[in-house]
Amino acid sequence: MTASLVVSSTSAIAAGGTWDAVRVPLALGEQVCAVFDAHDLSTGPTLLDQSGERLYFFVGAHQLDGRNLPGAVVLGTGSWVVLPPRDEALAPYGLRWVRQPAIPNWLINPERLEYVLTAIAEGHLFTESHIIPLLSRVRVAER
Repeated sequence: MTASLVVSSTSAIAAGGTWDAVRVPLALGEQVCAVFDAHDLSTGPTLLDQSGERLYFFVGAHQLDGRNLPGAVVLGTGSWVVLPPRDEALAPYGLRWVRQPAIPNWLINPERLEYVLTAIAEGHLFTESHIIPLLSRVRVAER
């Protein structure tokens, strides 16, 4: 059974079926969002855990398995993620969607996410003249 990111009530959903979650500290997640936003790239659904000060991005299942993503933890098969309903302003545990999941789900491009996380960890500055040519090297269809 595939697990959607769209739920009617706050629910723990198994990762690894159709998607994996990539958990990052809030400050790092905000930097990732800023880079993607500045260049009109989709982050897909983005979940804020205010109590844990973390952001979650969602990639296709098994697309980033075993990768060493700087500052990130990939939650795949065997992991559970608590998801709030799309329209709830603030769900239990301080969860809320910063960017709502769509039907059907669209997810962040895993190669771009990996590239941006690595570049931020290496201290690269993302100016318009710098990031667009580099991200264009990571040309794959949005998933």
